Amino acid sequence: MHITNPGEILKDFPNLELSYEKKLHKKVQSDIYLTIPKGKKYFAWFKLHKNIPICFFLEINRKNKSIETIENFFVPFKKDLCSGVGTILFGTIFFVNKKRCFNIENIYYLRGNDLKFTNNALKIKEMYNLMNNSIKQNYYNNKSILMGLPLIDNNYYNLVNKINNLYYDVFCIQYRLLYKNKPYLNELIKINKLVYKYFLVKPTIVNDIYDLYFLNNNTTGDKGNSFVLILSNIKCNKCYNIYNYGGRIWSSQNFWSTS
Repeated sequence: MHITNPGEILKDFPNLELSYEKKLHKKVQSDIYLTIPKGKKYFAWFKLHKNIPICFFLEINRKNKSIETIENFFVPFKKDLCSGVGTILFGTIFFVNKKRCFNIENIYYLRGNDLKFTNNALKIKEMYNLMNNSIKQNYYNNKSILMGLPLIDNNYYNLVNKINNLYYDVFCIQYRLLYKNKPYLNELIKINKLVYKYFLVKPTIVNDIYDLYFLNNNTTGDKGNSFVLILSNIKCNKCYNIYNYGGRIWSSQNFWSTS
């Protein structure tokens, strides 16, 4: 639902200052590291609107320090999140398998309690409690949204290894201190994720020369799957090398679990 009268909503929205973020130029030690996906930034605001518990999503224009749009997506949650000024989260909206997702990256208010100046250790604890006890990950239709937490690890290399199994594109790894009020440091990254494709090798009319096809699952109609030619006139020894990799081609695609 697109909000046609945003002023009516925003008149109750508290004055918030976003956490300061800086681009990382040199690796430093940090308490924790977390994943930030590619996407637009939003506040998620759980509040009572005309006595109805609703979660509004406020798109943020960081350059102008303003709210661009306000939308309402369906997310199952407990009504007590709307107590007082409500619960206000900050994060990124992105899509996985055409499902809308919200990556929770910060919390400013919880059931009307001000957490703006709380340290990151307590904030992350409250974010975990929120997902475990007050928000459900149910997706019903294209008006729904899945809320979840980023990958968080106190070991940088563990996190990098986990990113290979993520089902969304990561914009950066963010460095945070747990008990000191310091800027968040963003390390921009590009991870070449792996995908498996089964293929078919067919002989040509020339001895020891083959064509290589991969399975295309996106065909329409009643023909079922088809094989698309990707390499032609491969010599026999090259085919042998391919078979040594288990009959699979490595590519760059992955998917986040949204079931």
